[in-house]
Formats: sequence, structure tokens, C-alpha cells
Amino acid sequence: MNKPSFRPANFIFILSDTHRYDAMSFTNPLKDHFEIYTPNMERMAQEGVSFKNCYTNLPICSPARAIYQTGRWPFQWGGIANHMDLNDRVDEEGNENKTLGFLFKNAGYSTFHVGKWHQGLENNAQNAGYDESYIWSNERHDSMIYCHNGGDFQDLDSNDILGDGSDIPYTGVSKCDTFSLPAFPNHPYKIVGQTDQALALLDRHDIDASPFFLTLCMQDPHGPFTGTDSAPEWGDFSHRSDYPELYRHDENHPAKALKPYQSYIDNPVYMPYDRIRNAVNNYDYYSSITAVDEQLGRVLDWLDNQPESVRDNTIVIYTSDHGAMGGAQNVAGGQKRWPHDPSSRIPFLLRWHKGIKNPGREADELLSFIDFFPTFCHLARLDEMLAEKSDKASLESLSYLKACPGVNHSRNIVTESGGPDPDSVFLFHFSNMNSISSPCPIHRTVVTKDWVYSIKGKTRMGGKPDWTEWDEPGGWMYDRNKDPFQLDNLFFNENFEAIRTELHPLLQNWMKEAELPFRNRWFEKTTRKNIKAWSSECGILSEDEEAMRTQGQSYVMNI
Repeated sequence: MNKPSFRPANFIFILSDTHRYDAMSFTNPLKDHFEIYTPNMERMAQEGVSFKNCYTNLPICSPARAIYQTGRWPFQWGGIANHMDLNDRVDEEGNENKTLGFLFKNAGYSTFHVGKWHQGLENNAQNAGYDESYIWSNERHDSMIYCHNGGDFQDLDSNDILGDGSDIPYTGVSKCDTFSLPAFPNHPYKIVGQTDQALALLDRHDIDASPFFLTLCMQDPHGPFTGTDSAPEWGDFSHRSDYPELYRHDENHPAKALKPYQSYIDNPVYMPYDRIRNAVNNYDYYSSITAVDEQLGRVLDWLDNQPESVRDNTIVIYTSDHGAMGGAQNVAGGQKRWPHDPSSRIPFLLRWHKGIKNPGREADELLSFIDFFPTFCHLARLDEMLAEKSDKASLESLSYLKACPGVNHSRNIVTESGGPDPDSVFLFHFSNMNSISSPCPIHRTVVTKDWVYSIKGKTRMGGKPDWTEWDEPGGWMYDRNKDPFQLDNLFFNENFEAIRTELHPLLQNWMKEAELPFRNRWFEKTTRKNIKAWSSECGILSEDEEAMRTQGQSYVMNI
């Protein structure tokens, strides 16, 4: 293996699930009235750089994750809705040398994935370029089931978390002592096990042999905040007063995450956009975020205890796949797919002692998921490493990187000036296909530093399989500076016609760049399963595949 002419930075990418931007200690707009406890996220912001205008282009699990993994737009690579598979790519023959994992691997990194996956490939991240794959099953927080390198799903062995005979123990609660308390926190806790595995992989890695690239994808703060019949809901408050008893006995107990919020139920404070005002859900959501923060802190502490050459030359990134509506637009809890900030605006924090000048900066450049692939690759200087290696796989990966449509924000991360400053980012929701939750509006949206401008398409409403009514089109427009909680929709306000006239061409340009060139190919090449799901969503009754592909295109939203 050719060694690069410089010492590459190690890379830790931590992705949570359903964490909106305003739910951190230092971004909480109501911090004078109640606290959200995220000291380690705040630590990252102080020691590195935070972006205040980071958005997820398609705020739902599978497509968002595939955007960062492929560096391509959804219609471009083929995954436009949840539960789609990287095996279904319409832009490339397979994934080899054409995913984020493969680019780091081909550049000489040892690559690891731990946690949630949601990208298919037979539940094996090795098929996307990761040397080691620990993928965890289902969305229950107390479920400790994972598969290694695409093998059978198995229960986590609390005495051997990697399942390889190394006898590394689980650090959390190994068993439920009593089922009279809620599932969290006295039950085994998934994100503790995921973090244990990630740190165990880093501990055994030979840093002198190769740099490492680790993705740790945590389940929280995604719901459901429920347990099983034998371990009841988090929302059972009858025993919450017993929790402090647990803290004293075990400092590693995940109950610590709940301690700061003990008074919230009696004295709840709601975000101004929250029309539902469910104190129980908010309690669980905020404590789940604090639990994520605790695991983030464990990773940072591990890194701080490494030799200076590792500690200072390791990039750590924290973000989330999407946010949570949290009562905005009268939409419950963790729902996403909307163009509004609670759904689409996310944290983006980065720490890199060796690389960041003037740490503690808040960057205001517009950044979105489509930019992650080129930004991560250029931060790590993969372009140089792949060019130096110059074998067939490396050059194929280099060519793929050069064709990325996203913006390379690496300069905005390392320094205060001279980086790109995009005028807008593009958000969208194409279809409710493959969704088991309530339908959300179909939309195309452009976000600038000053405005949100969104056009809503016809959205099939009701309940499957009898979706017969269509929601009327309309839209949303918000002044981001004067109306940060997005309470005053100016879309139909005649006084803002000039603003709409200015924003609409931006949206049209995004459509021309990121969607329209790829639609026909998707309808021609996507799998029968996908086209059938699209047709079902649109109410196309034909079982003829050619008819579904032809008719289906007429249901795609246009502006």
C-alpha cells in the first residue's frame, strides 16, 4: 500500500437520528426559561466550529443517509423515499469505489461502521466499503440486537460486545433488575452498546498501520419512547421519583440523562411553534438528546486520552439525519419530511485541533447533506491520497469525487474567510411511499440566509389503502430573521410579491440542477418494487409495469 506524503487525519463521523437544531444548550432559544443539557455538544462548538445554517435536503432516514453515502441527489442515485436500498442504484453499476466508505478505504483508511444503517445492502456496510460492519436492528431503545459483517442478527453479549472472543464488556446496565420501572433507563440501552462497540474498535486499531474512518450512527433521539410488555413506556411517570436512587449506585448508568429534567413535567416550557404541547414527549425527547450527548462525551474523552498525534489530528463531526417537528404546524413529536426548521434544520459540529483556525467560531454559510461527501473527502485530503495511489480503484473513486454536485465546505471549516458562500440550499419531499406514519406534504423548498420559500404539491391524504383525497397545493414563506419560529406564513401576502418573485427562480434553478435531469432515468430503471410503491401512493391501479412507469411520471410535482 502506498503511504501518503503527509500524515492523514483520522475521522470520526457521529450521526444521531431526529435531532433538530434548536435542541442544544447553546442553540436553545428559550434557555433563559429552561435548559437543554448538552455540555459535550457545547464543548465541540467551543473547541471547533459550529454551523448555524445546516439543513438536511430530504428529511427522512434512508434518503438522507444515502445522500451522504453516495454524494448524489436522490433521483440521481435512485433512492427517493424511505426503506430504499443502495442495491437499487440507477446511476452506477453497483457501489464499489463509489460510496463514502469506499473512498476512505481506497485512500488507505481502515473503515468502520457501527449502529443504525437503513441503507440496505443485505445489512452489511462492507458492501459500501467498510472493513467492519456492526449494524443494529429495529428502533427500540432497549433492543440490543446487531449483526456483524452481514451475518445473523444476535443479542449483544454483555461480556463480549464485539462477539470475537476479546471479552470486552458492555458498560451499561446489563440486565433489567425489575420490570416495575420504565424501559429507560433501567433497561439495557442501545446507544451505550453502540458507543461501546465503536470505542472497542478504535482501541484495537493499529494507528501506526493506517488512519481510521469511523461512522457511529446512534438511534436516539428517534422514538418510540416505549418499551415492551415487561418494560413499560418511558412515559410512565409513576416511578420517575425513584430515579435519583439509581444515580448514586452506578455512575455509568444512563439514568444520568434524565436527572436534569426532573422538574420539567411539573413546569414545562414549550417552543413557540409547539401547538401540541406534550410535556411527556418533550421530556423524553430532551433526555434522549442528553443521552446522545453523554455518548458523544465518551468519544471525545477517549480521544483526549490518546497521544497528541492522534488527539490533535482526528476530525470529529456530529450531526443528525433530520430534525423533529415537535408540535410545529400541529404535527406531533418526531415527525419529519416537512420544510420547516424543526424538521429540516440540524446541528453540525466539528472539532479538529490541528486543522481548525480560531476555534469557537459559528459559521453562517448554508450547508446541506449533499455537501457532506465532498466536504469530508477534501477535509481528509482524499483527492490527494487517491491521486498518489493511482491504482484503478483509487482513480475510479477520484473520478467519482470530482463529479460530486455538492459544495466543498472544507475551507469554511478550517478558516474564517475565503470559502464558498452558497446563496441557498434545496429541500424536498417527493412522496409518502413506503411510509407507515401519517402523510406529510409533498414540497420543493429553497432556503436562503433570510428566507424560506416552499411550494407544496398535491399530497395524497387519508389512510392507506384508501387514500382518495388530495390536499390543495399552496406553500409557505417565512422571514428567517424576523420570524425565527416560522409562525407567520407570508406565502399569500401580497406585500411580499417582490420577495416571491426573487426566490422562485432560485427554486426553479435547483429543480433544473438536482431533480429534472434525473427523473426519466429513475422511472425507466428503478426496480419493479419501487415503481409499484410509487404507483400505489399515486393511486395508479394498473398492475402493468410499463403503464406504471409511464403514468407515474405525470404525478411528480412540478413548480
